[in-house]
Amino acid sequence: MADSTGDTEALLAKARAHQHRLVLIEHTDGKVYGQGIVARINKAIAVKITVAFGSMWALYLLVAWMLGWIAWQQSGVGLIIKDPYPFGFVLFLSNLIQLWALPAILVGQNVLAAHADLRSTADHETLELLHAINTTQLEILQKLQRSALSGDTLNTSRELGLTDHVT
Repeated sequence: MADSTGDTEALLAKARAHQHRLVLIEHTDGKVYGQGIVARINKAIAVKITVAFGSMWALYLLVAWMLGWIAWQQSGVGLIIKDPYPFGFVLFLSNLIQLWALPAILVGQNVLAAHADLRSTADHETLELLHAINTTQLEILQKLQRSALSGDTLNTSRELGLTDHVT
């Protein structure tokens, strides 16, 4: 039983010394993009492209561009070479899906990343509370174990140190 008491005390000491960390996406820059000037430049470019293309305005611009291209090709005004139907149109349809999906996916990724950060913050707060509860439980168990080993009995919540925790 002496080993289990020592193990409990070591675990309790570790729980008390534990420092909680909240890790957000901003804290992972060095690990994801690397460090140094080139990594910072690449990150800045990637973020600007993601912000630019990850908006509904980018989607609207691409849709307007494609609809404008179709109207221009169908009108024949100012054309030197006209896209032959249906090959240009079929290529257009396949590219249209990809071009519309790209900004939509980027917008979704931005939303999901923001949601993941909020969820991470909420999970962190919950885990802090659970850690405090578990630390208190370990303290109570340690007092009960010492009491059992010494032959004493602890009958009241005050003797267990529960005056702050039991209403």
